[in-house]
Amino acid sequence: MKKILSLFTLVVLLCGFTTAPKSTNEEKAMQSITGFYDAMKVFDYDGFDKYCTDDFSVIDAGVYYKNLDAFKAQVKNYESATIEKIKLEPFLSDFDGKQGLILLKFTIEGKFQGENLHIVALENYVMEKEHGNWLIAFCQSTPIEE
Repeated sequence: MKKILSLFTLVVLLCGFTTAPKSTNEEKAMQSITGFYDAMKVFDYDGFDKYCTDDFSVIDAGVYYKNLDAFKAQVKNYESATIEKIKLEPFLSDFDGKQGLILLKFTIEGKFQGENLHIVALENYVMEKEHGNWLIAFCQSTPIEE
């Protein structure tokens, strides 16, 4: 009995020191979110479409954009910006079949109209699986102070 208890304790301890790998769903969804920002970084408006559902919408800093075209129109206002760095740090995700949710910390650095640009936001993404790809259906971005 002592051997079984010792073996059980050893297994529990070893399991406690391993980390679970990210789910394949989270990795694939993050590829879409990263691709979306890569397209945004170079103002590739057609590139946005690859990563979003047809009924995409977004709330950015309290402003609601009912579709991707409305959001693209807003992004065009920043074409003179130079984006030096975008950092995405997911801290929570949940996937169930054809839908998923990712919460992350977003940081962007660059220059806009001669000024340094530094924005930190908490973002949540509702993802939908279409034809084997995770696409962004909805995003909410809330700027925060670090």
